[in-house]
Amino acid sequence: MYDVLIIGAGFAGLTLAYQLRKKSSDLRIAIVHDSSFPLDDISDKVGESFNEIGAVYFDQMLGLKEFMKERYPRKLGMRFFKINESSYQEMGYNNFTPNHAFSFRAWEA
Repeated sequence: MYDVLIIGAGFAGLTLAYQLRKKSSDLRIAIVHDSSFPLDDISDKVGESFNEIGAVYFDQMLGLKEFMKERYPRKLGMRFFKINESSYQEMGYNNFTPNHAFSFRAWEA
């Protein structure tokens, strides 16, 4: 028997579980996800992208900035890709943004 059922183990689901556990350490939480871990090999090469909005929330609301800085590489903010039939062009910042953004794989957290 669980007190809370969270559907999805992405950023939103895992963050909600963390916040609930932080408020009430005896809360019994079940997280249901539609994939098994570890993920396929292609996921290992791509990884997850943690953008500036999420980074601000993790820093200011959850107090996890130092945790993220110690464990995951900083990235240059959001990246966009323009893809045509024969190639792609990556677009985005050339310098780090004021708010930290990170690259990480959720199953390593």
